Amino acid sequence: MTAPLHLKYRPNSFEDVLGQASVVRSLSKLVSERSHHAFLFTGPSGTGKTTLARIAMLELGCSELNLREINGASYTGIDAMREILEGLRYAPMGGSTARGIILDECHALSKAAWQSLLKMVEEPPAHVYWAFCTTEPSKVPQTIRTRCACYELKPVQADAISSLLERVAKEEGIDLDDEVAALITERADGSPRQALVFLAQAGSCDNVKDAARLLQTVSEGSVPVVDLCRALVKGERDWSRLVRFAQALADENPEGVRLQVSGYFTKVMLGARSKDEAGMCMEVLDAFSDPYPPSNNCAPLLLSLGRLALS
Repeated sequence: MTAPLHLKYRPNSFEDVLGQASVVRSLSKLVSERSHHAFLFTGPSGTGKTTLARIAMLELGCSELNLREINGASYTGIDAMREILEGLRYAPMGGSTARGIILDECHALSKAAWQSLLKMVEEPPAHVYWAFCTTEPSKVPQTIRTRCACYELKPVQADAISSLLERVAKEEGIDLDDEVAALITERADGSPRQALVFLAQAGSCDNVKDAARLLQTVSEGSVPVVDLCRALVKGERDWSRLVRFAQALADENPEGVRLQVSGYFTKVMLGARSKDEAGMCMEVLDAFSDPYPPSNNCAPLLLSLGRLALS
């Protein structure tokens, strides 16, 4: 099966990272010096946080066998952190010199989970390295931040996104219309990952009108939608936080969001292990059951979230 473009063209070295020159210069220097064991990467989705973390870990000597990438939204509690910490006490496998942990969406960790990590981050074994990635750095405790080399990634400039699209389209044999390329660059909003998702989705359109129509649909695996689904799975019903999820989806097509949420919870319900879990899925599916009118912007999404908040 052919890999999606955003995975196929994911950078494998510091030299390949797009639009983060100052971060790459500093990070590559620290990595070569082996002077830090903990790194914090912040910035908008799709700008290269996890990619840079992976490259840094591999440069530090962590083979794929000894590199563990964890989604913080799924490992929020102290018990999960204890399990991770226990594994780090052992020497690397397969002749590797280091073990690495990449904690993506680390802002989702509980206070207790952060506290359990503090000593290991402050005084790590010589073979252990940490990378924390988040779009919400304010939720990372100060005690952790002060022990990390911190890097803030910025949205990538439009000309760099445009050059990426041109290069990938040429390599993939995609006849990319100039106006379609300009639209994809604009809609990507500084995210190389999103640009490549959009290229796969609409790159073959021969006019900008058709491309615009296709890009109104939320792509499978859209990060803000997945973030919303994970929060709902964990029982998030606080109205102020739900509004923040809606704001992150303000530029997406609401019906596309509804369909992806419904599909996500259908899969969760099929694998439900208890009546409570199935009941939670039914509650969400019911709130997102009615098709959204095409002209009401995000109002229908807010109504669905409101039903959940009031339930």
